[in-house]
Amino acid sequence: RQAEEAAKVVKEECLAQEAMQNIEAERLQREMVEAVRIAEEKRLQHEMIEAARTAEEERLASEAEAVAKKAEEQRLQREMIKAKCRAQEEHLVREAAQKD
Repeated sequence: RQAEEAAKVVKEECLAQEAMQNIEAERLQREMVEAVRIAEEKRLQHEMIEAARTAEEERLASEAEAVAKKAEEQRLQREMIKAKCRAQEEHLVREAAQKD
């Protein structure tokens, strides 16, 4: 009878320990899932930041290209104006020389 009681107590203790281990395993599982979720959020956040940075770099590069193109167009325009003025000057000098 005492042996049965002792066996019953041991069995109950074992069941209690199993239950505690199950609770701990579930807690650890939840922590792992949460850690994975957080890591994924951070990874996605880094990807978004990188994509935004890349887009900004591309926008700035495009802007710089447009500014450089405009500057080159203005430089060519100034050269054309100078050449035109020189040609007019030379024409007037020739006309003046012909009159003399």
